[in-house]
Amino acid sequence: MDSEALVYLTAASATAALHALIPDHWLPFVLMGRARRWSVAKTLALASASGALHVVLAVALGLLTYVLGRGGAEALAHRVGESLEVLSSAGLALFGFLDGAASWQRERKHHPAHSHDHPEASSADEGSHHHGHLLERWIKGRLTGLSLVVVIGVSPCALAFPILLASAASLGISGVLLVSAGFGLATTATTLAVTLVGFLSARRLDFPFITRYGDLISGVLIGLVGTAVCFGEILGS
Repeated sequence: MDSEALVYLTAASATAALHALIPDHWLPFVLMGRARRWSVAKTLALASASGALHVVLAVALGLLTYVLGRGGAEALAHRVGESLEVLSSAGLALFGFLDGAASWQRERKHHPAHSHDHPEASSADEGSHHHGHLLERWIKGRLTGLSLVVVIGVSPCALAFPILLASAASLGISGVLLVSAGFGLATTATTLAVTLVGFLSARRLDFPFITRYGDLISGVLIGLVGTAVCFGEILGS
């Protein structure tokens, strides 16, 4: 490996590792894994699948830009990447808040407020229960771990495009494949490492309040993370 290839490989790997440390890449898996009592293997498998999708999209956009030619194609790739990052974070926010709402409805259903002294509230409670059941069923049926993988994974790392393009121009297709491999390995390794540490740490939190409201807390936190990242992407673009 010559020095130029090593420079591109190092730059791509460092960029990937730093980008993977952003909380929206791993924290939702930690929170959902803790709340839903996923195994370590399942949590890491979902996190790695999300990282793989993330890498594939980034590399695909970079290679497509190289094939089509730089200039306008590069600008288009950046716009597509930034749009996907905004949509991904917005989808993550929606995912979290919907999951939190469904968890709140489940909590109300299993621990209903006493209403025997207020008969007039029974019909409202029945309506709330009905809507809560529908929301809970929708959450369980649609917003699964695989949905979380897609929501998080569809945001390519726009910072990787210039490195991939430069390596392709200087090293050719074999060079960009090498750099892409380093980018992918760094993304996956960092994602798995921080997810594992976070998940094992979260499992130590075994307080009654967290046990009872863990799903709600996880949903709200995921929603807030997605919202913060979404606004950060919009303001930074």
